[in-house]
Amino acid sequence: MTTAFRNYRDSLQRPLGDVGLKIRSLVPVVILSSILLGVVLSAATAATDETYGIVTNTIDGDTIDVMIEKADHRINSGVERIRLADVDSPEINTLEGLEARDFAYAVLLGKRVFLDLDDLKGRDDYNRLVGVVYLCSESDTPVPVPCFNRMLVDSGHAAVDNYTDNEFNPQDWWTASPSDSVQGQLEGTVNGILGELRELLAEELEKAGRAIIDQIRG
Repeated sequence: MTTAFRNYRDSLQRPLGDVGLKIRSLVPVVILSSILLGVVLSAATAATDETYGIVTNTIDGDTIDVMIEKADHRINSGVERIRLADVDSPEINTLEGLEARDFAYAVLLGKRVFLDLDDLKGRDDYNRLVGVVYLCSESDTPVPVPCFNRMLVDSGHAAVDNYTDNEFNPQDWWTASPSDSVQGQLEGTVNGILGELRELLAEELEKAGRAIIDQIRG
């Protein structure tokens, strides 16, 4: 056995000290952060179809009844009254209110809709579920843009009114679905952390490589 090979074999058996400890501590952090990214993004993309059902009645422009087809812990009955989040239609006893209701009737009645329900308060003072309403595509999946909340505003039958007692921000669902907005923010944050960890791990691996070479030469 040559001296060089013996030194190499012995170097593999020696502890790397602080460098080795840092590497061993960083590896699981990188792995867990990668798993966290997948879990978080999966949760974000699920927001637009927390529950869904068929619209059975249009109370006014911003309030509908939905016969629920997908269970959710916030659902209390087979038919739930839904108040569209952060939009306000004219009162039903006005001409504008009747026009808003007719618009909702024409677009939604008898159609399947997907609901992103409020996680902060859940229901308003009238016991209506609060949420963002998404239309159903031909493939039976949510149409993320535009949501019906925005359609109501774009058609002139409602105004944006950002209530602070629910989880929603109109800016999120105006140009994209909540899942897109949240996903982008979370992906950027987690990827930034992962990038820093990878750089640190690479530095420590380089130090470990130099340490092994020095041990072999020694």
